[in-house]
Amino acid sequence: MSSSDDDDVLIPDAEVRRRYGGVCRMTIRRWEKDPRLRFPPGQFIRTRKYRRSSELRAFDERIKGAKYSHPRKLPKRPRRDDDPSAA
Repeated sequence: MSSSDDDDVLIPDAEVRRRYGGVCRMTIRRWEKDPRLRFPPGQFIRTRKYRRSSELRAFDERIKGAKYSHPRKLPKRPRRDDDPSAA
């Protein structure tokens, strides 16, 4: 096997989830849907999903040191008892 063949190794999603700290399936789905992350798309083989190791390495390099904020994160509202106008 040459090094170019190593780039095309398919990794099952169960291993991908372990690779990223044991995240759940839903987390992987959310990453796939988020266009800002550009998470590598999966390929189905029968009922199992796989991802290319070369694409995962490229993703790792892309996010190294990057800071992503949650798109729906809203600023904290003051609590009702802290708000002077709520009196």
